[in-house]
Amino acid sequence: KGQVAAVDPRWKFLVLNVGENQGAKERGVVMVRRGDKLVGKARIVSVEANRSVANVLPAWKQGDVAVATGDQVLY
Repeated sequence: KGQVAAVDPRWKFLVLNVGENQGAKERGVVMVRRGDKLVGKARIVSVEANRSVANVLPAWKQGDVAVATGDQVLY
């Protein structure tokens, strides 16, 4: 588990507070949730020791709900 540390809505990418040390893998897919609701999915494109960058997958967007800083990440 981890969290969304930053969101860039213009370019639709996320910075996650999980990285290689926590088991994140490049090209892995993560689920993003807020409370008990799925708000989106993202594919990891870059992994560092303790953080990673992921692109939001548009096909998994949940209506008008946007991924936000602090949302929980499951990978």
